[in-house]
Amino acid sequence: GLGWLRLLRDEWAGLPASHTQTTLHDLAGAGWPSGEAAGGFSVPDFLVRTCHVPLLSMLLHTDDLPQALAACDLLVDMAAAGGAPARHATSMALRAGTLHRLGWLADAAAECEQALPAALSARAVRQVSCLIVSIYLGILIDQGELSKASVLLVRTGLVGQLPRSWHYNDVLYARARLRTAGGAVAEGLSDYLECGQRMTGWGVRNPAVSDWRSRAAMAYAALGERDEALRLAAEEVELAESAGGARALGVALARLAEITGGSGGIQLACRAVRLLTATNAALDEAAARAVLGAMLLARGMRAAGEQQVRHAHRTAEARGATVLARQAARVLHEHGIPAGGGQPSGRVSLTEAERRVLALAEMGLSNQQIAHRLRVVLRTVEIHLTRGYRKLGIRGRTELPGQVTGPTLLGLSPPRS
Repeated sequence: GLGWLRLLRDEWAGLPASHTQTTLHDLAGAGWPSGEAAGGFSVPDFLVRTCHVPLLSMLLHTDDLPQALAACDLLVDMAAAGGAPARHATSMALRAGTLHRLGWLADAAAECEQALPAALSARAVRQVSCLIVSIYLGILIDQGELSKASVLLVRTGLVGQLPRSWHYNDVLYARARLRTAGGAVAEGLSDYLECGQRMTGWGVRNPAVSDWRSRAAMAYAALGERDEALRLAAEEVELAESAGGARALGVALARLAEITGGSGGIQLACRAVRLLTATNAALDEAAARAVLGAMLLARGMRAAGEQQVRHAHRTAEARGATVLARQAARVLHEHGIPAGGGQPSGRVSLTEAERRVLALAEMGLSNQQIAHRLRVVLRTVEIHLTRGYRKLGIRGRTELPGQVTGPTLLGLSPPRS
C-alpha cells in the first residue's frame, strides 16, 4: 500500500518515466513476469485485481497504452464475472479513457454509454460518477458533441462550485475544456486555473497527469494575453522534459509552437510531430501536424503545409474527431485548398473497423479469433480484411507486419485463453 502511494507521489511530482517503470517492477517483485508487452513487461493478474486504479494511472502516464488496454480488458472481465456493478462501470470508464487516448473515439464513447447508468444512479458513489463523467466529457468534446456534454454536466449536478476532493479535479478540467470549446473562454480559463491550483496543492507537477498549463495557455492566447500564455506553455514544456514522457512533451511543444508562431514555432512543432509519431496517440499527433501545417502555409511553404494539414484532416475524420477535422478543413480553406481534394490512401484511408481487424490480424489472430474478440460474424472480418488489403496495396497476411500498427501496437491485446 505504501509503495503505491510513494509511486503516485513520485509520478505526480514529475519524476522521470523510467523511474516509474523501474518502481513498477520493484513493486511487482518476483510475481512480475518478463513478458513481451510494450515497455518490456507484462502485468500479472494479482496486480490488476488489487491495485487497478494506480496501476492503470501509471501505465497511462508513462505512455504504455497497449499494456494499459490489456489491463483494462482483464479488469472489465473480472468485474463482470464478480457481479460488482460499480467496479464494472469504473473499469469500463478506465478502458474508455485508454481508447480515447489511442484515438478510438467511437469505441471509447460506446464504453462510456454502457458505464453511464452507474454515474446517473441515485445510489452512485461520487468518485465513480466523477470518473465516468470526466472521461465521457473529453470524448464528447473531441467529437463536437458540445450540447450533449453540457446536458451530461447538468444531469450529474457537476455545475457551479465543485468540492475540493481529488476526484473533482478531472471534472473541473473537462468542464474547462467544454467551456472554452463553446466560446466561453474566460470561464474556461477560470476553471483551468482553479484545476491547476488544486493540482499544485496535491503536489501534481507532471503534465502527463494533467496538462492544464498548456490548456490555460491556449485560453490566455485566445484572450490576447500572449506573455502569460507563453510563460505557462514554456513551463509545461520544461516540466514535461523533466518527466520524460513523449506524449506529454509532444503535446506541450505543439501548443507552445502555436502560441510562439514564426520560424521558432515551426521548429517546436517539428519536434512535437517527431515525438508524437513514435507514440500511439493518433489524435495528438494529428493536432500537432495541423499546427505545423498551418504555420508552414502561413510562411508560403504550400506543398509541405498542405501535406501536414491534410494528414491531420484525414486522421481526424477517420477517428471521428469532428472538432479537429473542422479546424484542419478551415486552415485548408483559408489557403484556397479544398479539404476533400485528393483521395486518401494507405493507413490513413482505413476505416476504424478495418484498422482494428487488420491490427488483430497483424498480431497473428485467426479470422475466427478476430470475430470472437470483436463480437462480429466471420463474414464481417473477411470483408474488412479484403478491403483493408486493397487500400494498403498488399496481397494478404504475409505482407501485413508493420503496415497497420508500425513499431508499436494500437492498443489491442489478444483474447485471454
